[in-house]
Amino acid sequence: MEIKKGGEYRTIVMIWFAFVISIFIDSYIIYIAKGPFPLNLDYYFSLFTSNNQLPSIIKLYSVLATFSFILFFATKNKNIKLFNKLEKRQKHILMYAFLKSIELYGFKATFETKIQGYYIPFMVITLIFFMLSFPQREKFEKRKVDYPNPFE
Repeated sequence: MEIKKGGEYRTIVMIWFAFVISIFIDSYIIYIAKGPFPLNLDYYFSLFTSNNQLPSIIKLYSVLATFSFILFFATKNKNIKLFNKLEKRQKHILMYAFLKSIELYGFKATFETKIQGYYIPFMVITLIFFMLSFPQREKFEKRKVDYPNPFE
């Protein structure tokens, strides 16, 4: 069997793409369950900056999302010894799981508070960092060992 170059990179790109698509599927589920998202930015700012107290579940999910965000950067920058032993593909999958968990906190908050506006900030932050963490081909081609492409 001939081993083709770039198999590992293509696999990581497919996994990245699956995570991004799952964010849009979650958004569609909220759209079906709760109706269209408000298009007014003032609505979202008023949820977080008004004199009304944020529900405690939103505060909890914000803290958990911050923790996931810190773990995402720790995985990306190899700041934790446990993460230094990971292979590139394991590191990327773990990074994407931490990012996806941020979006899932907003997803849960929407159904627990019955206010769909709490989902959008979590989703936007997750999408921005998914776009910024797209796997770079150069980092995968530097390796000596490559894995076969299972789809060829």
